[in-house]
Amino acid sequence: MSRRRAAALLFAACGGVLLCAFLSSAPAVATAAVAATPTVPPVLNGEFTVNAGAAITNDRRVTIGDGGDSPFFSRGILVWEGGSIIIGGSAADGEELTRQTRALLDHTCHSYKSTSGNRTLADMIAQASVRVDPHYDPVADANVCVVMAGGGDLASGGDPQAVLDALRTYCAARRAAGFEVVVLTLLPRSDPVGFDAARAVYNDILRAQWPTFADGLANVAADPRIGADGANLDPVYFADAIHPTSAGYAVMAAAVAPALEGLAWRSGLCRVRFSNTQTAWTTWRTYLESRSWLLSPGDGLKTVSARYRDADGAVATATAGIMLDTMPPVTRAKKAVARRGKLASLPFTVVDARPGGATATVTVVVKDKAGASVLTVSCGTRRVDIPQKATFRCLLPKGVYRYFVYATDAAGNRQSHVGSARLKVR
Repeated sequence: MSRRRAAALLFAACGGVLLCAFLSSAPAVATAAVAATPTVPPVLNGEFTVNAGAAITNDRRVTIGDGGDSPFFSRGILVWEGGSIIIGGSAADGEELTRQTRALLDHTCHSYKSTSGNRTLADMIAQASVRVDPHYDPVADANVCVVMAGGGDLASGGDPQAVLDALRTYCAARRAAGFEVVVLTLLPRSDPVGFDAARAVYNDILRAQWPTFADGLANVAADPRIGADGANLDPVYFADAIHPTSAGYAVMAAAVAPALEGLAWRSGLCRVRFSNTQTAWTTWRTYLESRSWLLSPGDGLKTVSARYRDADGAVATATAGIMLDTMPPVTRAKKAVARRGKLASLPFTVVDARPGGATATVTVVVKDKAGASVLTVSCGTRRVDIPQKATFRCLLPKGVYRYFVYATDAAGNRQSHVGSARLKVR
C-alpha cells in the first residue's frame, strides 16, 4: 500500500470526513461475461484546511484550501535541467531562476535541479535516468522538466543542428518517462568567438521545431535586455558576461512562468464547491489551492466542507473545522505591594467568555504618576478565568505606581477593558 493511500485511510479513520462517490454510466447487463469495474483514482489525502489548520479565529473571513494537495492529486513536480545558469549561483540568495519562476506560478510545486557547470547534452542524456526521472510522481498535478541546454555544446564548437537533434533525443526520453518538457532558448556570450552566431542559428531552429518534440517554449532570448547580442555585457542583467544577475533571472522567470502555466495540469480539469452546512453548496468552481471564504455568523465551532470533482466525474468531500470567537477578553487587577530589590508579584485575571481558547497572551505595564511607562513584564501565554501573577525583581524607586494588564486571547481578540490597580514600592 502506498504511503499516500495509507495516509488517506488514516485520515478517514481519525475523524476527518473524506467521502468518495464515484459515478458510472455503464448499464447493468446480465451476461456470462462480467464487465470490468471502472478504474477510479484513489483519494490521496485530506489536506483541506481552514486558515492553514488553525484551531481558532476571530474573523469570519478565512482562507480555505488544500495547498495543492487535493484528494485527487498532489502538488506539481518541476525538475530543472541545465548547467550553471540553471544553478543560479550568480543571483542573490533565493532569487535564482527556479525560485523566481515558482513565485510567479499559480500552482504549488516541489522543485528539483539536475545541474552541473558547463554540462553538455551528452552528459544530460547519460545522467537523466538517475537525476531527473526518479522525481516523476504519477499522482502529481503535473510533472515538468524545464531544460536549458546546448550552451556548453555550442561553446565547444558543436554544430547547431546536431545540438538541436541531441536536445530532441533528450526530450523524447523525458516525455517517455511521463514528463511534460519546456525548453529554453540560449542567452548571449562574448566568449568563445563565434558563439553568438551559432546561438542565433540554434535559437531559430529551436523556435521553429520545438512543437515536434517538446510541450512548451520559454523564449527567454526574445527579450532584448538579456537576449540581444552584447546584452551579456550589461552589469544590470549579467554578473560576469555569462550568468544573469537577480534582475536578469527576473526577466527569464517572466518568460518561463507563462510557458509552465500553459501546460496540462490535472488541477485544470478539477472543480470544487463549498458549504458551511453540507446541504447548501456553492456552484462548481475552478480549482484553486486556496480561496477566501465567509464563515456562518455566530461564535462557536464552524465546519467547512469542500467537494471535489475530477475529470472522470469522481467526487470526494473533505471537511475541516475551526472555532469562531469574536468575544474579546476582559482583564482585572488587584492592589499590590512590592519591596525594592525583592521579587514582586502583580495579581491579575483574564476573563474570557466561551467559546474561546483556554489561554491568552498577557503583558503587564507599570506606569508612574505622570503616566509614563517604567516597566513592561511579558507574561507569555497564561490560562484564562483563573487568578495569575506577573512576577519580576523590583528595581523601581520607592513610590506609588499603577500597573495595567493587556491580553490577547487565542483567537486574536484584544481586551475590551484594561484592568489596572495600584502598585506601592517600599
